[in-house]
Amino acid sequence: VNEFVMIELMHMLIKRRGKNGYKMIQQILEKQTIIKVKFDIVTKDQLLGILNKLNSFGHTTSIGGRDASILFSIEKHKGTELISNDKAFTKINGLVTHNPISEN
Repeated sequence: VNEFVMIELMHMLIKRRGKNGYKMIQQILEKQTIIKVKFDIVTKDQLLGILNKLNSFGHTTSIGGRDASILFSIEKHKGTELISNDKAFTKINGLVTHNPISEN
């Protein structure tokens, strides 16, 4: 599978299984005995970074797999601002979110 499928799997397992889902994904990525991941766009370490973002925010916010990959990228590039209509990002401390279609 590729990394996008893994991000969706990470999302599902963390949302449904919580900490156990996080541990399951860590094991899958570390051992790759059940699923072989083909890294086309991100590295294994970057995918683990996305997993950690999802684990940090996925239990208490509506942050999902794709959102976690955005947060990981922002952190990697030392960003502090994001243009998005997604209200989930407004819950992230230290991130300034600009809503392009806000009525204000």
